[in-house]
Amino acid sequence: MPRPQFHVYIALSADGYIARADGAIDWLAPFDSEEYGYDDFTAELGAIVMGRATFDQLLGFGEWPYQTLKTYVMTSSPPGDLPEGVEAVSGSPAALAEKLSGTAPQNIWVVGGGALIQSFLKEGLIDRMDLFIMPLMLGSGIRLFGADGPAQELSLKDSKTYENGAVMLRYET
Repeated sequence: MPRPQFHVYIALSADGYIARADGAIDWLAPFDSEEYGYDDFTAELGAIVMGRATFDQLLGFGEWPYQTLKTYVMTSSPPGDLPEGVEAVSGSPAALAEKLSGTAPQNIWVVGGGALIQSFLKEGLIDRMDLFIMPLMLGSGIRLFGADGPAQELSLKDSKTYENGAVMLRYET
């Protein structure tokens, strides 16, 4: 059975951070006026995978933003009340890919955080990465790619420069 395709779509600072040390993403606010192809990207999706910290952060924003997409929260400590369409799962990314093979929609967004994305990369499961490099440096925070990540060759499939100085790099693995 074919396995789903796992995609990353994420903004990061020019020095490689996806959030401040406390998880805050307020530094992205000055770049909100651009759409970055988000609507086209999400239109291709059938499901989302995220880590527990990302799930908790999204819950703090109010109404669940992904009501139309099946969401899997990878965690060893399942949350209590889950919004409709959200399922807590444990185990490795490979176990999730096997579980979803043949039954899940083909395109699944690995939202984050950095450790979750890194675990999918280590198991060779990320098929495409859309990286949006924002023209600022945070100096510290939560990195997208940790120091113990796998060596991996990438193939640049597309790039785009935005008027605000952001750059999108689309890689396939």
